[in-house]
Amino acid sequence: YLPPNGLRLSIRVCPGRRSFEESRGFCTWTPVNRSGWKTVRWDEQMEVSNGIEFRGSYSFEGTPRTFHFAVTEGPDALLQVTSSAPEECAIALDIHFDKPTPFFGAGAQFTHVNLAGRRFSILAQEPGIGRGIQPLTWFMNRVAGAGGSDVQSSCPSNQFTTAAGWAWVGDNLEPSFLDFSSPGRATVEVESNSLSGTLVVGQTPKDITEGVTNIVGRMPPLPSWTQNGALIGLQGGSELVNKRVQAITSKHIPIAGLWLQDWVGQRKTSVGKQLWWNWERDREHYPTWNDFEQQGYRVLSYFNPFLIDPTEKPSFSRNFLEEAREKGLLVKKEDGTPYPVQNTSFFAELLDFSNPEAVKWFQTLIAEHLENDRVSGWMADFAEALPFDAALNGADDAVAYHNAYPVEWARANRTAIAKAGREDDVFFFSRSGHTRSPGVGRCFWLGDQLTSWHKEDGIHSALAGILSGGFSGFSISHSDIGGYTTTAVPGMPPILPGLVYRRSAELLMRWAELNAFTCLFRSHEGNQPSKNVQLWDSDTLMEHFGFFARIFAALAPYRTALFDEASKRGYPLVRHSYFVFPEDLDLANEDKQFFLGDDLLVAPVLEKGQDVKRVRFPAGTWASLWDPSEKFHTSTGATRMCSAPIGSPSVWFNQDSSHVTLFQRIGEIPRTLS
Repeated sequence: YLPPNGLRLSIRVCPGRRSFEESRGFCTWTPVNRSGWKTVRWDEQMEVSNGIEFRGSYSFEGTPRTFHFAVTEGPDALLQVTSSAPEECAIALDIHFDKPTPFFGAGAQFTHVNLAGRRFSILAQEPGIGRGIQPLTWFMNRVAGAGGSDVQSSCPSNQFTTAAGWAWVGDNLEPSFLDFSSPGRATVEVESNSLSGTLVVGQTPKDITEGVTNIVGRMPPLPSWTQNGALIGLQGGSELVNKRVQAITSKHIPIAGLWLQDWVGQRKTSVGKQLWWNWERDREHYPTWNDFEQQGYRVLSYFNPFLIDPTEKPSFSRNFLEEAREKGLLVKKEDGTPYPVQNTSFFAELLDFSNPEAVKWFQTLIAEHLENDRVSGWMADFAEALPFDAALNGADDAVAYHNAYPVEWARANRTAIAKAGREDDVFFFSRSGHTRSPGVGRCFWLGDQLTSWHKEDGIHSALAGILSGGFSGFSISHSDIGGYTTTAVPGMPPILPGLVYRRSAELLMRWAELNAFTCLFRSHEGNQPSKNVQLWDSDTLMEHFGFFARIFAALAPYRTALFDEASKRGYPLVRHSYFVFPEDLDLANEDKQFFLGDDLLVAPVLEKGQDVKRVRFPAGTWASLWDPSEKFHTSTGATRMCSAPIGSPSVWFNQDSSHVTLFQRIGEIPRTLS
């Protein structure tokens, strides 16, 4: 029995480890025989100056092995388990509790917010396309091994929070598992001879989150300009982008910035159009790049940790892959040769961020981009695809470094901005991460959702990822408005039902309504722009988008206070209902609504064709954001069916909020501007 709250802990060990493989960012593993789990018998207990130490043993093939378990006492309990076994083993820490409890966190989990009853791999990887939606998942697995599952994440965390007044924060980078499938037990399982972490104690989810982020780090506020309107995702070159901008501004849509991901030029691949991963501006594609800044627009670009051979590109001035090879800055195979990684129909090579020289080289590249191309931010994509059998310059074990790689990728971006002295007005947004990512990231987005309504992969999964990540310290997070992945790819038979997903006008509008109440209002054309509905396709779409861009901008003063809480206490901007009202246990399983801060209750429409929304109200008096005269009071919490037509999702503010005047003014914002 150990703190917090008299928890009962036990240790199990199993000789042998799983073997892991990576392909295109998807990870698979071969299990060993886990029937050999042995519970450690504790033979000796010693009180030491700062806690308790236990020494125990178990037998392997008739030979005794010793175990050391130290508990450092304090406000939280620090645990460290070490085996003396010379052979490789896995260790499981079982945490027993008296009654079932909800669990939250484990990083950005895209399908399940309450983790109880399930087992999650804590291994940064592609989440998948479909993630259980059939027959799409089956098809994607057959053609590319890319179907994924409902428990895969590009941004997992060896962390979870309970409703019982404590949380776990693990230190291990090795592949791990968080297992909540056994009633009355939570298990932390790592592929290592040692396991360590902290049990954080708190009276409320806010207390616990503050303790968790004391360990994993906290995220600073976003630059203030990002809150002034929409970040418009555009591509296609100078002429087309200027045409789109003129159409958008004619509808008085406030623009915070233009995100031009194809600044390096476009290439045709097996899935349509992708980017040339040779990190210089394509001057033929964007001959008038600096005109955007002169017109008063902030400009954002795109990076990832890969480099490709640009020799087939019509024009380029530098071959960054060749430079990095000559300097020895790339991940290699064990025999020292280059390690090409396949992405769709081409190969690329990864920068080795365990090598300080690779970090410096990348930072120089960023500094030149900031100076020459005058950008104010970028998407920092990928970082989940480090092969497990790679050879690294500054790390001995690629299996353990696999989870460290996305953290170091974000750190390289963050330090490049700091060295340029641009932390106040330049940021990046990442999709990959691990436990300590909040301490090095600036903003997260939820990766590549399917352009669908499905819970497993679509608009609902975007909300789930934001909510679950908030418990793990990923406090500043958002998604692509409209989703990203369209599966109407070249060569797919159109007659097969259930395989083709394209963005509809309704989905685009509902997603805009959701994102207006997150940290960024950013659109994306998707991976197949011509097959998706785009915001400029009709006056109705642009007027709807413009209205919610104005709503987003009007909420900037409120979000400023929330950014301050995130940086100082680790609270997420977008909050699970249970995070705000833990006394209402009925909210623990509520994953279709959320709070922006403590005072705005947002119940977005996540189902096709729905114009009525079920809303769970906590105790208090709540007024409609669209008509403040419409109020609802409950003393104990209540559920209501609320009208939610397109353009007026169910959004309510706390009548006792100090921001009431701001919320009331939002109800006066015009739907259209002439």
